[in-house]
Amino acid sequence: MLGYGRHSLDELITVLQISGFLSYNWSKRNPFQKPLFSVKICLWSVFVSTFFVSTSYHAYMQLLCMEQTSIGEAAMVISGIVGTAAATIMELVLPLRCKTLADILQRLKHDIVKEESNNLKRDLRTALAFSMLGTFIISAPSAVVSMECWPKATTGVTICTLAFTSMMTFRLQLIVLVFKLFFSLISKHLLEDVEKALLELNSICFMPRQRDFVQEERIKTPAEYFSISSPPHSPPQVLLDLESVVCQTGILRDRVINYFFETVSVMIVTYLTLLIVSGFGILQGNILGGLTPVLTVFSIFMLVYLCRVGQNFTDKVKTAEEKLKVHSSQISDCQIKDQISRILQLMDPLKHFSVCGWYVLDCSTLVSDVMGLKLASPATKSRCLNQLVSPQHFVQLVKVA
Repeated sequence: MLGYGRHSLDELITVLQISGFLSYNWSKRNPFQKPLFSVKICLWSVFVSTFFVSTSYHAYMQLLCMEQTSIGEAAMVISGIVGTAAATIMELVLPLRCKTLADILQRLKHDIVKEESNNLKRDLRTALAFSMLGTFIISAPSAVVSMECWPKATTGVTICTLAFTSMMTFRLQLIVLVFKLFFSLISKHLLEDVEKALLELNSICFMPRQRDFVQEERIKTPAEYFSISSPPHSPPQVLLDLESVVCQTGILRDRVINYFFETVSVMIVTYLTLLIVSGFGILQGNILGGLTPVLTVFSIFMLVYLCRVGQNFTDKVKTAEEKLKVHSSQISDCQIKDQISRILQLMDPLKHFSVCGWYVLDCSTLVSDVMGLKLASPATKSRCLNQLVSPQHFVQLVKVA
């Protein structure tokens, strides 16, 4: 079982190497060895990134040349430009940060995945299957739209458009799913460590000490009293180990957030733009071969999916916090209470999924924004909707992307 989880993570590493996001490799003989930079994989990554950046630029130029006969079509062109900008930023940023990704994977292989079993393998294969399904859902209507927009295009151009859309969508979905998988593993590891520490603490605090029964009739001298060694895992030491785990979890979380910051931020802007323009297109009657409703549903799903990543992480942290508070209320040792209070203070930043201080990624923030618009007056709603569909708003989104 112990090597089974690492084998599943090795499959993810292989997919990332083929996708061009990782230029490092691990030794098969010694998987605990630090990752080594591979020139061959780096050259492949450069080729893949160059191909997608140049193709994205070509798609950008084609979008600028499209005839725009209505506001709905202009909105779809703007969303396409934002999408190509997001793909370009991803292709430029992530390969340059492959060293950070290798360090994160090394940490996962050493400290976290070593205790995973079949769940990791199932999650990875489900993620890959989901990526392929999302790729098909987006690529098929895109091919139909390309044939409608360019009726004189050859079959080769249509096939190239379908292939590019499929590969780019798969790469975007892969990054989102890796983003979710990393934080799922980190939060699960923290919760399991808290539960193990509390169980060990209970066994130490409430376990009858045999030496008390053996020596209860014998009066100890002061020298003998102080020579009795404490248990190897005394309550403060167990909590000190847990404190170290919480600190390392915070450091690892920040590293993962910094790695995905630009990519996830641009994705959020892209999905918001797609949601706005596709919803506006549906109101205008621009279905575009069924692509507009698909983009609307897909954008809503991906926004909720990204928010769920932060929500699941904070939920696990809050669950661990509640377990520590319950245990602290059941004991009377002041030293243990103080140590638990210190751990709870270290866990406070983990309860808020702040992305580099720019925004908070969780469902409560999304719901509060939606409810704020729902409870607003009709004039406020109208003003907000007019701002969302205004050309100035689209220009601002393009500038942010």
